[in-house]
Amino acid sequence: GPLLASIFIPKIKEKLFLDLKHANISLSFASKLSHLLQTFKVKGVKICGTNWQIISAICEKNYLEPFYTLSNSASLAKIKEAIRSLKKPAGFSVHYSLVDRQFLEELVKIADSDTQVWAFTVNEVPLAKELAKLGVDGLISDNYHLLLKNLE
Repeated sequence: GPLLASIFIPKIKEKLFLDLKHANISLSFASKLSHLLQTFKVKGVKICGTNWQIISAICEKNYLEPFYTLSNSASLAKIKEAIRSLKKPAGFSVHYSLVDRQFLEELVKIADSDTQVWAFTVNEVPLAKELAKLGVDGLISDNYHLLLKNLE
């Protein structure tokens, strides 16, 4: 509660990306998170996770931007089947090892060309540069300061 509330200050919440892919998301957690988001009138925030149905429901209810996490090669086939029952994705959070031209083309077929692809977890500059050349829209990193310093 208080910890999350502190990140919802105006300057931060307009750029916020909530990464829930490692969280054990239950319906109870989703309900509490939705209540917190409504309390602080948070809108337009990106949120990602592996439980696509719950991410979709949280985003639908709270006007957030869903990013569906694809963490392994089987995820692509699963999202193709599930996408019709989910809120239209603003993007995908994808493990960097999956990203190549063919994979990016498949994602465009699943969603559309406006859908963003963010690669995780990218902590090395050469890898970040390679992914940028492939056309990813964003990087999720544990060491963003290093990447910012070396990618400008």
